[in-house]
Parts: sequence; C-alpha cells; structure tokens
Amino acid sequence: MGFFYDQASSKPVSLSSREAYDYLQKGAIMLDIRPDYELAYRVFNVPEVYTDEQKIAKDKPIIVADEVGLKSREIAKNLIQSGYKDVAYLAGGVIDWDKSNMPLNKDGDYEHYGGCACKLRTKK
Repeated sequence: MGFFYDQASSKPVSLSSREAYDYLQKGAIMLDIRPDYELAYRVFNVPEVYTDEQKIAKDKPIIVADEVGLKSREIAKNLIQSGYKDVAYLAGGVIDWDKSNMPLNKDGDYEHYGGCACKLRTKK
C-alpha cells in the first residue's frame, strides 16, 4: 500500500484540495490532464506538475487533476490498469482548488469568457 492507493480495491482515491496539497508536499506528483487551452489561465503552484504520464515513473504517487474533476477519476483508473502503483484524483479539479484558495498561478490574459461553452475564448 502506498500513499493513497489500496491495491486490494484497485480503485483510485478521491482527494479534496487540502488532502491533495498535503500529499503533494510529501512527494506526490500532480498529473494535470487538462487540454492545452485550459492550462494557461490556472496553473497549479505545487512542487511537481506534469502534463504527460509517460514522463512519470510507475512507482511514484500520482494525483490526477482536470478542470472540474469529471475526467480525472477515469484517467486515474486507467493509470492503475496500466501499472501505475499509487494513484488518486483531485475531486472538483482546478475549479475547487481555486475556490479552496490553494496555491495557483493565474494569467488573466488567458481567462475564458463567453456566453456559451462552445464560444469560450481567451482575452489573448
């Protein structure tokens, strides 16, 4: 058993922003799976953030994060099935991370705006 993964259940653990932050301070790695256009506005300000799981050793504890927490659980499950040993996911994604006042870098030029999700765009 690692940081947060119980191999008997084969399920990743859901973490709150505070829990994830505490694990990240103890050596866990954040895997940010958001598409490139979402990465520029809000950037996790933690010791190690990756956007490609291929660059992470399979024995490292990983916390998967996305924009709102919808895709991260499924990706975390896939990582476990692919042989990663210690995987959790961030409940609520970067949105809840931001609402919880966790460390985050923001670039206002890349904030999305628009009346409909299909028309979202950045200021730049």
